[in-house]
Amino acid sequence: MKRGEEDMGIRKSEGNMYGWVTHVHAELGGECAHKCSYCYVNNRRFGRAARYCGEMRIIEKERGVELGRGKVIFKEHMNDLFAEGVSGEIIQVILDHCKRWPGNTYVFQKG
Repeated sequence: MKRGEEDMGIRKSEGNMYGWVTHVHAELGGECAHKCSYCYVNNRRFGRAARYCGEMRIIEKERGVELGRGKVIFKEHMNDLFAEGVSGEIIQVILDHCKRWPGNTYVFQKG
């Protein structure tokens, strides 16, 4: 894990993008290829968090997070898992983590 990549864990959803999502979780680090103007990863006041800088990668500590059951989890809510530059290996690692917790519904967004 790179310096400045604090544990995020699974968190209750606080945003209003998808009102039916109950939780969010992110294992994917690195700078998203889309660089959308509306994305709040690009915080004008504080800058971009270290976990969302550099090459796409797995944030190893997030792989051990227990996702529980009965949740609707927006995975990789701060990045696009299927964007250019995300390897098939990274995608598989994240999907395998979800498979370990089959009692949830997972939401992925393709930009």
